[in-house]
Amino acid sequence: MRVVALFSLIAVSPVAHTQSDNLAAHVHGAANAQLTFDGSDVQMVLTVPMIDVAGFEGNADTDERKARLDAGLRALEAVARAARFAGGECTSRTAQAASQGDEHADEHEHDHDHDHDHGHAEEHAHSDAMLKAAWTCSGDIRALTFDPWQSFPTLETVSFEWIKADGQGSAKLARGTTDLPL
Repeated sequence: MRVVALFSLIAVSPVAHTQSDNLAAHVHGAANAQLTFDGSDVQMVLTVPMIDVAGFEGNADTDERKARLDAGLRALEAVARAARFAGGECTSRTAQAASQGDEHADEHEHDHDHDHDHGHAEEHAHSDAMLKAAWTCSGDIRALTFDPWQSFPTLETVSFEWIKADGQGSAKLARGTTDLPL
C-alpha cells in the first residue's frame, strides 16, 4: 500500500510533470535546470537554447560563429561560478559548458551534384548549450541566487527542479529575478 501511495505522489508531483514537459521542449528564451543535493555535494545541469547563448543555432562553421560560441560557453560557466547559496558555505568545484546539436539536423544535410543550397540543416537545426556545475556545501541550503540575465539578454526564464533530502520542488525565475527559495 505504501508503494502505491508513493507512486501516486510522484505521478502528481509538479517536478515530475515539469521534467517530462521540459525534456521534450526546445523554446528560445527558456532555460531548464535540475539541481541535486546529496549531503555536501550540490550539482546542477542547465540546458539553454544555443540561440540564447551564442546568437545562432546549428553548426559553428565559421570563425565568427566559433568565437561567439566560445564566448557564450565561457559566460555560462562564469554565471554558474557566480551562483550563491543561502544557508551554508559553498565552494564551486567545477563549471563546464558545451554545445549539443540536435541529431535531427544531420538528417537534412545532404550532398547534391548541382550548385544550390537548400538550407535544410540551418532551417531545422535545434541546438542547446549544456552546463554541468558542482559545489561542495556545508549547512542547510535554503536558497540559490542565480543571475544569467546580463550575460544572456534574450533569455527570459529559467525553470528549476530540485531534489533535496527533505523534499523536492520546482520554480521558475523570470527575467530580472535572481533569488530562488529551495
